[in-house]
Amino acid sequence: MILPLGSGAQDAEIKTLKYLKKQFRNKKAVVSAVSVFLAFIIMLGTYALLVTPKLFIPYDSTCIKVEKIDEKLYVRYIGSNLDGSVARNSFPLEKDGEKKDVTFFYIYKSPWSELRALLQKDTEDHLIFLGNVDEIDEVYYGKFRIERPEELSADLEESELIWKK
Repeated sequence: MILPLGSGAQDAEIKTLKYLKKQFRNKKAVVSAVSVFLAFIIMLGTYALLVTPKLFIPYDSTCIKVEKIDEKLYVRYIGSNLDGSVARNSFPLEKDGEKKDVTFFYIYKSPWSELRALLQKDTEDHLIFLGNVDEIDEVYYGKFRIERPEELSADLEESELIWKK
C-alpha cells in the first residue's frame, strides 16, 4: 500500500528544486562572465603581441631613398610592411672637426604589418617628411636613442650615411 505524501513534504521538495535551480543559474552566470573576461584578455594579448613590437627595418637602397622635392627632404619607402618611422629633427653635431646639421631616422615594422603585407599583393609607396633642405647637411639611417640626444654621436658610428648636401 502506498501512502500519499503530505503537503509539507511536497513543499520541501519544491523548495529544494527551486534552490538547486537558483544555484545552477548563478553558476551559469559566473561561468559566462569568466568566459567573456578570458576571451577579452586573449584578444587583448593577441593584439598587443601583433601591434606593440617595433621591429627595425634594415637599410636597403632599393626600398629606402632620400628625395628632394620643392626644397624639402623626404624619404621614399617602397614596401607594404611599414608600420611607422622615427626621426630626429636636424641638430648641430661636430663631425671630423666640422659642425654639420644632421638628421637621424629609421623605419620599423610590426608583426601586424608583416601579416598585412602577406595578405596584400601590391607594394605601397610611402613618403616621410624629414625637413627643409637648407636645414639639413646629412641624413643618417639607423637606430638611435631618441631619449638621450647627448649620445647621438655614438649612434653616428652605427648609422649609415644615406644623403648629404
